[in-house]
Amino acid sequence: MRLLMILPVGLFLALSVFWLMQWMIAPQGNQPSRQDDIAMVDFIRSLQDSESDKKTRNPKEPPKPKTPPMLDTPKIQQASVKQMDLNMPDISSSLSSFKGEGMGNMLSGYGFGDSDVIPLVQVEPKYPSQALSRKIEGYVVVRLNVNKEGSVSDVEVVDSDPKGVFEREAIRAAWRYKFKPKLVDGKPVEQVATLPFEFNLEK
Repeated sequence: MRLLMILPVGLFLALSVFWLMQWMIAPQGNQPSRQDDIAMVDFIRSLQDSESDKKTRNPKEPPKPKTPPMLDTPKIQQASVKQMDLNMPDISSSLSSFKGEGMGNMLSGYGFGDSDVIPLVQVEPKYPSQALSRKIEGYVVVRLNVNKEGSVSDVEVVDSDPKGVFEREAIRAAWRYKFKPKLVDGKPVEQVATLPFEFNLEK
């Protein structure tokens, strides 16, 4: 009686253990196989390699620099310089007619001992602008008092033509003259000289 009761229970336990072992050994349907995992990894690598090949084979060209627009440079007109026709004044103090007081001969030099009036510094007078614009010519004769050192101490207008035009500039120039001192018995003395200034325009 006991054997009949134990036999079905042992058979049930044996079948249960066998079924449990089969369930543990058999692969589950929800878990992917190892071969499927390897295939998936290879596929992803091939996609990455193909994308990298495309990037290396087809590099993007750098953008071309934009050329700046051409600027219109203004044309420079050359100014034509007209030649100006100017009448330059010819101002001269005629040394050939430069005479000492009471002397009729022209001064050509000096000797030793007593000497004649000899200019060391000569100054040309300025042509008056009013006379230059009106193209007026003329002359002025001045008398100079020369001291012992050869400097001018006094200036006096003796003659002029036209009157009141060239006198001022002639006097200014005469004051700046310097002369060689006149010697009498080896000593310097005062002297008097006459100096003509001519104001002429070049033709």
